[in-house]
Amino acid sequence: MATVNAIALSLITEAEESTDDAGFVTKIEKRVNEALQEIGLAANFNPFRARSTFATAAATPTYNLPAKASQIIQLRFTVDGVPIPMRTVQELSRLGLRLEDTGRPQCWIEDGVAQSGGNNLVKIRLVPVPIAIENVEEEHYFDPTDTASASNLEVPDSFLVCVRLRVQIAMLINDGKYTAASLIQRQYDKNLERLVDREHQKPAQKIVLKEVDIVNVRRRRGPRLPGNYDDRW
Repeated sequence: MATVNAIALSLITEAEESTDDAGFVTKIEKRVNEALQEIGLAANFNPFRARSTFATAAATPTYNLPAKASQIIQLRFTVDGVPIPMRTVQELSRLGLRLEDTGRPQCWIEDGVAQSGGNNLVKIRLVPVPIAIENVEEEHYFDPTDTASASNLEVPDSFLVCVRLRVQIAMLINDGKYTAASLIQRQYDKNLERLVDREHQKPAQKIVLKEVDIVNVRRRRGPRLPGNYDDRW
């Protein structure tokens, strides 16, 4: 793994610029973070995943995710591995659950954003409200754009190729070397396309219909019938 600072210094050295200018180094480090965000958006943030564990507290329904978390992938109890699925308020009504119910959490819902210092923290609400202390593991996508100077980039090394190319483009444009920038831009676009295609080809990203799904494929046009009528004409 490489740190933001190490990548910035390496690119500055390759460009035959001085690494003694702290302001310039900081500027290139910012470009590294911006490149990470651009690549993350292109890949739907699929590679930017992390896990953490938090403990529930009796009579406490809401919990904040870590500062970098942007979207939850899954929750589960660590003691027995039971998953905690996401629900909507409408689904809770259908399932006969109320936000005020107490017991072991059966699901969670999004509960907005909480302000903590300079961070916007994703907030979730467990339903029913916990009555005991239990450890819950959560997996989430995170935004890598605020990676500190001395911190390692939390991505596979194969992503560093695109990161370096993207920063090189910004440096060349800043120097007015537009022809060289356009050449590297083509190389960057090809590598980014390959990277995104590879992420989309992962088994977890593919939707595969099984035999039991075929009967549920909708084949007729027109409005859907209510749930108590067969809608598979």
